[in-house]
Amino acid sequence: MAKELLVSHDKNVINENCRSFEERQAELAAIEQSEAMARKQYNRSAFARFTQTNLDRTKEILRLGKDSPTARRILDLFNDVMDRRNGIICSNQTLCEILEVSESSITRAIKILKERGFITVLKTGRENVYAVNHNIFWKNSGGKMWTSKFDVNVLISLNEQDRETINVVNDAIEAAGDLPRIVENA
Repeated sequence: MAKELLVSHDKNVINENCRSFEERQAELAAIEQSEAMARKQYNRSAFARFTQTNLDRTKEILRLGKDSPTARRILDLFNDVMDRRNGIICSNQTLCEILEVSESSITRAIKILKERGFITVLKTGRENVYAVNHNIFWKNSGGKMWTSKFDVNVLISLNEQDRETINVVNDAIEAAGDLPRIVENA
């Protein structure tokens, strides 16, 4: 059972689970710095663009490609753009544009991927968060395949954004160089 952490203006030297605001802020800054260093190290790794596959599932993957080429293309896209925790947020409209198929084709393919256990679909408001089954594909090392912290890569479509949002995102991309890609309808 997790112990409760008390944060207040003053440190209580009797209670080891009590921190001052300054101490807690320093702890959080150290955690954030450690995570940033780990991300930087991962991004410099020769394996940053690798996705690992459980070869025990090869026949299922091949069967998926035969039964539903669109589902296989979606799975390949997810494997390409998913983060190290196997997650991605992407609208059906964006999938339609990228794969050049109808929304009904996307809906059927997502249903197949769910039924066959390739993905889990979570909801965040009206959007879907897709989690690729970490027992089949993964980008992170063994014990870190799935964690409660859920960072995801987000694919957005230019056609779903208003002009102000497009300008803000493009400015942020230019400034940081490490934000979601805007996909234009070709």
